[in-house]
Amino acid sequence: MATSEEDVNRQHDDDSHVTAQQWKWTVLAGMASYLDAGSIVALAAGLALWQQYLGMSSTTVGLLAALGPNAFGAAIGALIGGRLGDLFGRKRIYQYDLLVYAFGILLIVFSFNLPMLLIGTFIVGVAVGADVPTSLALIGEFSPSKARGKLMGLSQVAWSLGPIVVYVLAFVLTPYGVLGSRIVFAHLFVVAIVTWALRRGMVESAIWTAASGAGEAAPTTDPEEQPEEAGVPADPMAASRLRGLLSGPTLAAMVFTATVYLFWNLAAGTFGVFSPYILKSLGTQSQAASVALSCAGFVVTLVVVVLIFMPFSDRSDRSRRIMWGVGAVL
Repeated sequence: MATSEEDVNRQHDDDSHVTAQQWKWTVLAGMASYLDAGSIVALAAGLALWQQYLGMSSTTVGLLAALGPNAFGAAIGALIGGRLGDLFGRKRIYQYDLLVYAFGILLIVFSFNLPMLLIGTFIVGVAVGADVPTSLALIGEFSPSKARGKLMGLSQVAWSLGPIVVYVLAFVLTPYGVLGSRIVFAHLFVVAIVTWALRRGMVESAIWTAASGAGEAAPTTDPEEQPEEAGVPADPMAASRLRGLLSGPTLAAMVFTATVYLFWNLAAGTFGVFSPYILKSLGTQSQAASVALSCAGFVVTLVVVVLIFMPFSDRSDRSRRIMWGVGAVL
Protein backbone atom coordinates (compact mmCIF):
# COMPACT_ATOMS: atom_id res chain seq x y z
CA MET A 1 0.00 0.00 0.00
CA ALA A 2 1.37 3.44 -0.89
CA THR A 3 2.55 5.61 1.95
CA SER A 4 0.46 8.73 2.51
CA GLU A 5 1.78 12.27 2.76
CA GLU A 6 0.84 12.24 6.47
CA ASP A 7 3.11 9.20 6.93
CA VAL A 8 5.90 11.06 5.14
CA ASN A 9 5.52 13.95 7.56
CA ARG A 10 5.77 11.61 10.54
CA GLN A 11 8.87 9.98 9.06
CA HIS A 12 10.35 13.44 8.54
CA ASP A 13 10.05 14.29 12.25
CA ASP A 14 12.93 11.95 13.19
CA ASP A 15 16.05 13.86 12.18
CA SER A 16 18.40 10.85 11.91
CA HIS A 17 16.49 7.60 11.34
CA VAL A 18 15.98 6.52 7.72
CA THR A 19 12.97 4.31 7.07
CA ALA A 20 12.79 1.52 4.51
CA GLN A 21 10.33 3.66 2.55
CA GLN A 22 12.81 6.55 2.40
CA TRP A 23 15.60 4.24 1.22
CA LYS A 24 13.29 2.90 -1.50
CA TRP A 25 12.25 6.36 -2.66
CA THR A 26 15.86 7.53 -2.65
CA VAL A 27 16.78 4.65 -4.93
CA LEU A 28 13.91 5.45 -7.31
CA ALA A 29 14.70 9.18 -7.32
CA GLY A 30 18.42 8.46 -7.60
CA MET A 31 17.85 6.41 -10.74
CA ALA A 32 17.83 9.80 -12.49
CA SER A 33 21.57 9.88 -11.83
CA TYR A 34 21.98 6.32 -13.15
CA LEU A 35 20.17 7.21 -16.36
CA ASP A 36 21.93 10.57 -16.75
CA ALA A 37 25.47 9.28 -16.24
CA GLY A 38 24.62 6.08 -18.11
CA SER A 39 23.52 8.00 -21.20
CA ILE A 40 26.63 10.21 -21.13
CA VAL A 41 28.92 7.21 -20.88
CA ALA A 42 26.94 5.14 -23.41
CA LEU A 43 27.57 7.95 -25.89
CA ALA A 44 31.22 8.11 -24.82
CA ALA A 45 31.79 4.37 -25.14
CA GLY A 46 30.36 4.29 -28.66
CA LEU A 47 31.46 7.70 -29.94
CA ALA A 48 34.33 6.40 -32.07
CA LEU A 49 32.06 3.66 -33.45
CA TRP A 50 29.29 6.10 -34.39
CA GLN A 51 31.83 8.45 -35.95
CA GLN A 52 33.06 5.65 -38.20
CA TYR A 53 29.54 4.37 -38.95
CA LEU A 54 28.12 7.78 -39.96
CA GLY A 55 31.35 9.34 -41.26
CA MET A 56 31.23 12.21 -38.76
CA SER A 57 33.89 14.93 -38.75
CA SER A 58 35.62 15.98 -35.53
CA THR A 59 33.40 19.07 -35.44
CA THR A 60 30.27 16.94 -35.64
CA VAL A 61 31.56 14.68 -32.86
CA GLY A 62 31.98 17.76 -30.67
CA LEU A 63 28.50 18.99 -31.58
CA LEU A 64 26.99 15.62 -30.69
CA ALA A 65 28.67 15.68 -27.27
CA ALA A 66 27.61 19.28 -26.65
CA LEU A 67 23.93 18.79 -27.50
CA GLY A 68 23.29 15.84 -25.22
CA PRO A 69 23.15 15.03 -21.50
CA ASN A 70 26.70 16.26 -21.00
CA ALA A 71 26.10 19.95 -21.79
CA PHE A 72 23.49 22.12 -23.52
CA GLY A 73 20.63 19.61 -23.60
CA ALA A 74 20.92 18.98 -19.87
CA ALA A 75 21.25 22.71 -19.13
CA ILE A 76 18.06 23.51 -21.02
CA GLY A 77 16.24 20.62 -19.36
CA ALA A 78 17.36 21.76 -15.90
CA LEU A 79 16.10 25.32 -16.47
CA ILE A 80 12.74 24.05 -17.70
CA GLY A 81 12.34 21.08 -15.34
CA GLY A 82 13.34 22.95 -12.20
CA ARG A 83 10.70 25.63 -12.76
CA LEU A 84 8.01 23.13 -13.77
CA GLY A 85 8.84 21.08 -10.67
CA ASP A 86 8.13 24.14 -8.52
CA LEU A 87 4.89 24.90 -10.37
CA PHE A 88 3.36 21.45 -10.79
CA GLY A 89 5.16 19.24 -8.27
CA ARG A 90 8.16 16.96 -8.27
CA LYS A 91 6.17 13.77 -8.87
CA ARG A 92 4.54 14.89 -12.10
CA ILE A 93 7.82 16.06 -13.63
CA TYR A 94 10.05 13.13 -12.62
CA GLN A 95 7.42 10.66 -13.83
CA TYR A 96 6.74 12.01 -17.29
CA ASP A 97 10.21 13.19 -18.21
CA LEU A 98 11.27 9.53 -18.11
CA LEU A 99 8.89 8.84 -20.99
CA VAL A 100 10.58 11.65 -22.93
CA TYR A 101 13.94 10.13 -22.04
CA ALA A 102 12.81 6.70 -23.26
CA PHE A 103 11.66 8.20 -26.57
CA GLY A 104 15.02 9.88 -27.09
CA ILE A 105 16.87 6.66 -26.30
CA LEU A 106 14.77 4.79 -28.87
CA LEU A 107 15.72 7.36 -31.52
CA ILE A 108 19.38 6.67 -30.77
CA VAL A 109 18.91 2.89 -30.78
CA PHE A 110 17.33 2.98 -34.23
CA SER A 111 19.45 5.81 -35.68
CA PHE A 112 20.56 5.17 -39.25
CA ASN A 113 21.58 8.75 -40.06
CA LEU A 114 23.12 11.77 -38.32
CA PRO A 115 19.90 13.81 -37.78
CA MET A 116 18.27 10.93 -35.87
CA LEU A 117 21.33 10.55 -33.66
CA LEU A 118 21.58 14.30 -32.99
CA ILE A 119 17.87 14.71 -32.22
CA GLY A 120 17.76 11.63 -30.01
CA THR A 121 20.82 12.76 -28.08
CA PHE A 122 19.37 16.25 -27.56
CA ILE A 123 16.02 14.86 -26.33
CA VAL A 124 17.81 12.60 -23.87
CA GLY A 125 19.83 15.58 -22.64
CA VAL A 126 16.74 17.71 -22.03
CA ALA A 127 14.99 14.83 -20.24
CA VAL A 128 17.84 14.06 -17.83
CA GLY A 129 18.38 17.79 -17.29
CA ALA A 130 14.80 18.01 -16.01
CA ASP A 131 14.87 14.76 -14.06
CA VAL A 132 18.09 15.12 -12.06
CA PRO A 133 17.41 18.45 -10.23
CA THR A 134 13.78 17.49 -9.63
CA SER A 135 14.78 14.13 -8.20
CA LEU A 136 17.54 15.61 -6.03
CA ALA A 137 15.08 18.20 -4.71
CA LEU A 138 12.72 15.38 -3.81
CA ILE A 139 15.44 13.46 -1.95
CA GLY A 140 16.35 16.59 0.01
CA GLU A 141 12.73 17.27 0.91
CA PHE A 142 11.84 13.85 2.30
CA SER A 143 15.23 13.08 3.89
CA PRO A 144 15.71 13.38 7.68
CA SER A 145 17.89 16.42 8.39
CA LYS A 146 20.71 14.35 9.93
CA ALA A 147 20.68 11.69 7.20
CA ARG A 148 20.38 13.95 4.16
CA GLY A 149 24.02 13.56 3.15
CA LYS A 150 23.75 9.78 3.37
CA LEU A 151 20.71 9.68 1.09
CA MET A 152 22.17 12.22 -1.31
CA GLY A 153 25.29 10.05 -1.40
CA LEU A 154 23.18 7.16 -2.62
CA SER A 155 22.32 9.20 -5.71
CA GLN A 156 26.08 9.53 -6.34
CA VAL A 157 26.37 5.75 -6.04
CA ALA A 158 23.75 5.51 -8.78
CA TRP A 159 25.71 8.08 -10.80
CA SER A 160 28.78 5.82 -10.63
CA LEU A 161 26.89 2.57 -11.07
CA GLY A 162 25.30 3.69 -14.35
CA PRO A 163 28.66 4.20 -16.10
CA ILE A 164 30.07 0.98 -14.61
CA VAL A 165 27.17 -1.09 -15.99
CA VAL A 166 27.37 0.71 -19.34
CA TYR A 167 31.13 0.23 -19.61
CA VAL A 168 30.87 -3.47 -18.72
CA LEU A 169 28.18 -3.96 -21.36
CA ALA A 170 30.21 -1.97 -23.90
CA PHE A 171 33.28 -4.07 -23.11
CA VAL A 172 31.39 -7.35 -23.54
CA LEU A 173 29.69 -6.13 -26.73
CA THR A 174 32.86 -4.67 -28.30
CA PRO A 175 33.00 -7.35 -31.07
CA TYR A 176 29.58 -6.23 -32.35
CA GLY A 177 30.61 -2.65 -33.15
CA VAL A 178 27.73 -0.18 -33.58
CA LEU A 179 25.19 -2.94 -32.86
CA GLY A 180 26.78 -3.34 -29.45
CA SER A 181 26.38 0.40 -28.84
CA ARG A 182 22.71 0.18 -29.81
CA ILE A 183 22.22 -2.64 -27.27
CA VAL A 184 23.88 -0.55 -24.56
CA PHE A 185 21.41 2.29 -25.22
CA ALA A 186 18.53 -0.21 -25.34
CA HIS A 187 19.35 -1.28 -21.78
CA LEU A 188 18.87 2.36 -20.69
CA PHE A 189 15.44 2.34 -22.34
CA VAL A 190 14.44 -0.73 -20.30
CA VAL A 191 15.75 0.80 -17.04
CA ALA A 192 13.87 4.06 -17.73
CA ILE A 193 10.55 2.29 -18.33
CA VAL A 194 10.92 0.10 -15.22
CA THR A 195 11.85 3.15 -13.12
CA TRP A 196 8.87 5.08 -14.50
CA ALA A 197 6.52 2.23 -13.54
CA LEU A 198 7.94 1.99 -10.00
CA ARG A 199 7.83 5.75 -9.45
CA ARG A 200 4.08 5.74 -9.99
CA GLY A 201 3.72 4.42 -6.43
CA MET A 202 5.49 7.41 -4.89
CA VAL A 203 3.60 10.34 -3.33
CA GLU A 204 4.26 14.04 -3.79
CA SER A 205 6.78 15.82 -1.62
CA ALA A 206 5.01 16.95 1.57
CA ILE A 207 7.11 20.13 1.66
CA TRP A 208 6.15 21.05 -1.91
CA THR A 209 2.49 20.26 -1.18
CA ALA A 210 2.48 22.62 1.80
CA ALA A 211 4.41 25.33 -0.05
CA SER A 212 2.16 25.19 -3.10
CA GLY A 213 -0.98 25.78 -1.05
CA ALA A 214 -2.29 22.31 -1.91
CA GLY A 215 -2.13 21.25 1.75
CA GLU A 216 -4.47 22.07 4.61
CA ALA A 217 -3.47 25.75 4.89
CA ALA A 218 -5.74 28.04 2.88
CA PRO A 219 -3.93 30.31 0.41
CA THR A 220 -4.29 34.07 0.60
CA THR A 221 -5.06 36.39 -2.29
CA ASP A 222 -1.52 37.79 -2.28
CA PRO A 223 0.91 35.30 -3.91
CA GLU A 224 3.77 36.68 -1.82
CA GLU A 225 1.86 36.00 1.42
CA GLN A 226 1.25 32.31 0.85
CA PRO A 227 1.87 30.05 3.87
CA GLU A 228 5.30 28.52 4.36
CA GLU A 229 6.41 25.21 5.72
CA ALA A 230 10.00 24.06 6.22
CA GLY A 231 11.19 27.39 4.82
CA VAL A 232 9.82 26.89 1.29
CA PRO A 233 7.69 29.78 -0.08
CA ALA A 234 4.42 29.20 -1.91
CA ASP A 235 5.84 30.97 -4.96
CA PRO A 236 9.62 30.55 -5.18
CA MET A 237 9.74 33.00 -8.11
CA ALA A 238 8.00 35.85 -6.28
CA ALA A 239 10.01 39.08 -6.47
CA SER A 240 10.65 39.26 -2.72
CA ARG A 241 11.92 35.69 -2.71
CA LEU A 242 14.24 36.30 -5.65
CA ARG A 243 15.70 39.32 -3.86
CA GLY A 244 16.47 37.09 -0.88
CA LEU A 245 17.94 34.44 -3.13
CA LEU A 246 20.32 36.89 -4.77
CA SER A 247 21.67 38.54 -1.64
CA GLY A 248 23.61 37.78 1.53
CA PRO A 249 24.72 34.28 2.52
CA THR A 250 22.41 32.66 -0.05
CA LEU A 251 24.10 34.50 -2.91
CA ALA A 252 27.53 33.55 -1.56
CA ALA A 253 26.48 29.89 -1.39
CA MET A 254 25.14 30.01 -4.95
CA VAL A 255 28.33 31.61 -6.29
CA PHE A 256 30.45 29.03 -4.49
CA THR A 257 28.35 26.15 -5.82
CA ALA A 258 28.38 27.54 -9.35
CA THR A 259 32.16 27.92 -9.22
CA VAL A 260 32.58 24.32 -8.06
CA TYR A 261 30.34 23.02 -10.83
CA LEU A 262 32.03 25.15 -13.48
CA PHE A 263 35.55 23.97 -12.80
CA TRP A 264 34.65 20.41 -11.81
CA ASN A 265 32.61 19.88 -14.95
CA LEU A 266 35.47 21.00 -17.18
CA ALA A 267 37.22 17.84 -16.02
CA ALA A 268 34.17 15.61 -15.46
CA GLY A 269 32.57 16.50 -18.79
CA THR A 270 35.76 15.84 -20.72
CA PHE A 271 36.45 12.61 -18.90
CA GLY A 272 32.85 11.38 -19.03
CA VAL A 273 32.22 11.77 -22.73
CA PHE A 274 35.66 11.84 -24.36
CA SER A 275 37.86 9.47 -22.34
CA PRO A 276 37.23 6.30 -24.42
CA TYR A 277 37.28 8.36 -27.64
CA ILE A 278 40.67 9.88 -26.77
CA LEU A 279 42.15 6.54 -25.73
CA LYS A 280 41.00 4.83 -28.93
CA SER A 281 41.23 7.58 -31.53
CA LEU A 282 44.22 9.58 -30.36
CA GLY A 283 46.02 6.96 -28.28
CA THR A 284 47.04 3.40 -28.94
CA GLN A 285 44.32 1.54 -27.07
CA SER A 286 41.82 -0.87 -28.58
CA GLN A 287 38.08 -0.21 -28.20
CA ALA A 288 37.91 -2.84 -25.42
CA ALA A 289 40.92 -1.45 -23.55
CA SER A 290 39.69 2.15 -23.80
CA VAL A 291 36.32 1.16 -22.33
CA ALA A 292 37.89 -0.88 -19.51
CA LEU A 293 40.31 1.90 -18.51
CA SER A 294 37.52 4.49 -18.51
CA CYS A 295 35.43 2.32 -16.18
CA ALA A 296 38.10 2.30 -13.46
CA GLY A 297 37.53 5.88 -12.31
CA PHE A 298 33.83 5.29 -11.66
CA VAL A 299 34.61 2.18 -9.60
CA VAL A 300 36.92 4.25 -7.38
CA THR A 301 34.24 6.94 -7.01
CA LEU A 302 31.58 4.43 -5.97
CA VAL A 303 33.84 2.85 -3.34
CA VAL A 304 34.81 6.24 -1.85
CA VAL A 305 31.18 7.41 -1.66
CA VAL A 306 30.04 4.21 0.10
CA LEU A 307 32.98 3.89 2.51
CA ILE A 308 33.71 7.55 3.28
CA PHE A 309 31.07 10.07 2.21
CA MET A 310 27.88 8.26 3.23
CA PRO A 311 29.07 7.24 6.75
CA PHE A 312 30.66 10.60 7.66
CA SER A 313 28.84 13.37 5.74
CA ASP A 314 26.08 13.85 8.33
CA ARG A 315 28.29 13.82 11.42
CA SER A 316 29.23 17.50 11.45
CA ASP A 317 30.06 20.54 9.35
CA ARG A 318 33.71 19.87 10.14
CA SER A 319 33.62 16.38 8.61
CA ARG A 320 32.05 17.75 5.44
CA ARG A 321 34.65 20.52 5.22
CA ILE A 322 37.48 18.02 5.63
CA MET A 323 36.07 15.77 2.91
CA TRP A 324 35.58 18.76 0.63
CA GLY A 325 39.11 20.03 1.27
CA VAL A 326 40.75 16.68 0.62
CA GLY A 327 38.64 16.16 -2.49
CA ALA A 328 39.46 19.61 -3.84
CA VAL A 329 43.19 19.05 -3.38
CA LEU A 330 42.99 15.65 -5.09
